[in-house]
Amino acid sequence: MDTSGTQKSSALAFVMRMGLILGAVEILNLLEGYYSGQLEKGGNTIVELCFMVLLGVVAVLLTKKFRDRSLGGYIPFGKAFSLTLQSFTLAAILSAAFRFVFIHVLHHEFLEKMFKTQEQELVAKGLPDEKVEMAMKTARLLTTNPAIFFSIQVVGGVILGLIIGLIVAAICKREPHVIVAD
Repeated sequence: MDTSGTQKSSALAFVMRMGLILGAVEILNLLEGYYSGQLEKGGNTIVELCFMVLLGVVAVLLTKKFRDRSLGGYIPFGKAFSLTLQSFTLAAILSAAFRFVFIHVLHHEFLEKMFKTQEQELVAKGLPDEKVEMAMKTARLLTTNPAIFFSIQVVGGVILGLIIGLIVAAICKREPHVIVAD
């Protein structure tokens, strides 16, 4: 009986489900940062690290559940890594799209507040006016150009997926035991 087609559709469903869940967690993180005021200040490193750990824990739990329920309790390292990376890529695309709409359409005043805060911080550090101007010009380019904004968000999500994917694969991998007859 050929189960490769069933496993492929099962894997696709897993990637979609995990990508949607991870994307929702990323969106909740954005909303928490926005409404707590942390996003405007540049974020909180400890909160961001906790968020990344949360993403990793969610990915491990979902991958173990998939391994045990759909793959007979076994998953090779490469497959666990690949599925996690694909899920993070989908989550990054969803999160980037939401982030763009949220910041540029729903709360367009947010960027101006953030730029003013950043500019004040740079001036307070004693940077020359030319450097402050150049930094602000770069910041505006990176956040207001949709293609650049979206690309940076997705690439960042994929890099996070690479790192967490390696960890998830190392934790979740389980190869079937092969008994060799003498």
